[in-house]
Amino acid sequence: MGKSCLSMSRRNLLRSAAGGVAALAVLPLLAACGGDDDDEPTATPAQAAPTPTSPAAEATATTAAPAPTATTAAPAASPTSPPSGSADRLMGKQIEATGSEGGTLILATPYGGETISPFDAYPYAYIAFELLVELHPDTSELVGNLAEGWEVSADGLTVTCNLRSGVTWHDGEPFTADDVTTTYTINTNPDNLYASAFSGIARVETLDELTVAFTLASPDVDFIPGTLAIWPVGADHIWNGVDVVTLYEDGGVTGADPARVIGTGPFMFSEISPAEHISFAAYPDYWDGAPHLDEVIYRVTPDPTAMSQMLITGSLDAIPFPPGVDPAAVIELERAGGITLPQFPAGDVQLIYFNQSEELAPFFTDVNVRKALLLAIDRELLLEGVLFGYGQLAHGVITPLSWAYSDDVDPTYAYDPDGAAALLDEAGWVAGSGGARAKDGTPLSFTVSVWEANVDSISYAEAIQQFWADIGVAMEIQVETTAVYFEKFSAERTYQAVIGTHYPGSSPIFAPSFLCEGDDNRIGYCNPDVDALLFEAAGEPDREKRVGLYTQANSILMQDVAVAPLAFTTGIAAVSERAHNLFPNAVNFLFNAETWWIES
Repeated sequence: MGKSCLSMSRRNLLRSAAGGVAALAVLPLLAACGGDDDDEPTATPAQAAPTPTSPAAEATATTAAPAPTATTAAPAASPTSPPSGSADRLMGKQIEATGSEGGTLILATPYGGETISPFDAYPYAYIAFELLVELHPDTSELVGNLAEGWEVSADGLTVTCNLRSGVTWHDGEPFTADDVTTTYTINTNPDNLYASAFSGIARVETLDELTVAFTLASPDVDFIPGTLAIWPVGADHIWNGVDVVTLYEDGGVTGADPARVIGTGPFMFSEISPAEHISFAAYPDYWDGAPHLDEVIYRVTPDPTAMSQMLITGSLDAIPFPPGVDPAAVIELERAGGITLPQFPAGDVQLIYFNQSEELAPFFTDVNVRKALLLAIDRELLLEGVLFGYGQLAHGVITPLSWAYSDDVDPTYAYDPDGAAALLDEAGWVAGSGGARAKDGTPLSFTVSVWEANVDSISYAEAIQQFWADIGVAMEIQVETTAVYFEKFSAERTYQAVIGTHYPGSSPIFAPSFLCEGDDNRIGYCNPDVDALLFEAAGEPDREKRVGLYTQANSILMQDVAVAPLAFTTGIAAVSERAHNLFPNAVNFLFNAETWWIES
């Protein structure tokens, strides 16, 4: 569930950086989050959000609409257009023949096991709950999952999905279009915690047993990758008629009633023990073949150092991404032997958020101050010192994992402390006899908040504090607990500055974070030119034209220093050589879970 660091809640962050969704992801997107994936909150797909990952015109609308009406219509012709991208659900990977049946695979997760449902999906939930469409882990192209095919109307307002036959829920009931209709009726209900993520859906309706149609409020080419490839499907016979007001207290969401935790994935929910583990048993009647493993257990391990030690001692079989391996632990893991360390673009950007609030941080409303603070940071030094070189310098918010990534961004803000000092002088922040800067008697000082779980952000803050002190700027570091940190990212924006991690999800630029009226705009930034470009990109089906629009928007964001990008990170996973057919990546880790096996 998909998946910006400035989201509505910690659950949102879980969606996009998910084990089964794009880190995008998600992904619930945290669906999904954090550069360490317990990094910062990730926003849910809303407005002109997630990104199309294929040239086909698929849509997520960008204007609010009335809550959809679920209806059952007369049967209509099923769409026959194939999914964009590869139709191979194994994504072209070389699947190793099974050397051992059965056994238990233990994976690390930093998430506390709070819920297990299709409506508030943490990364681990995607092993039980499936998506209509999934993303290719290497190319982010669309690949059919519960939907075998789809077609988009000429006006871009209707997306019709042809569903896969022969799929059953874990209790044996058949999967049908009513399951999709009920799921999205709940998702779009105004009382749902995440309703704003679905504001672009005007109506969802069952056309026949295996055909469902989404009517959009306005065209948006991101609807399929940003919604259908992010949010899983729940069972109609479980969720039809549920009280949405109390949905997240339901035993089928909390896991207290396992009989209501019913998915279609290769593994069935067994139990959830908050802060300890979440376990899943093989579903022998899985539509794409029975799993080789007996069980998959997610071990809750928030401490990255502890994760590495548990992998070395055999208490874990893999550290997927998220959360990924702390770069500082790579050498120790290599020395331990028997462990592979796949590397890949993480799909995130580590950056500084400036709260452009006249009340809390009036100095950040001056673009010259924001530019000066960015120029004063030796980001190349930080890349080596904090990330141990596992990443690359960021000159914008479009990550190298995106199809819209371009080096054509201006300006790039090379390290220039003298230039930074000159800009502060120009802005009226002059240095006193002791070097500290002030304007009209007010010192240039503020607090930067960092999340206690994001070790990289803390390291960044300690180094940046000195860089800014060198130009006369006083910065205090505040390490926040999870509860306080996420509260500060509420709509009230009760922070001054934050160093964190931004996940754009499946979109090159997560629009709700930067639109003037964006649902996820937690910095107070507003530029009508950026709005115009992002809205145009959201409705433009031509991939090449979209790249140009996003590149322009990216450059304006950098000219304005809407945020201060530090680095694009490299994701690092770790897998015991006992575990086979695991392909860690930042987009879609669970695509072949039924083929996983472990040496006995």
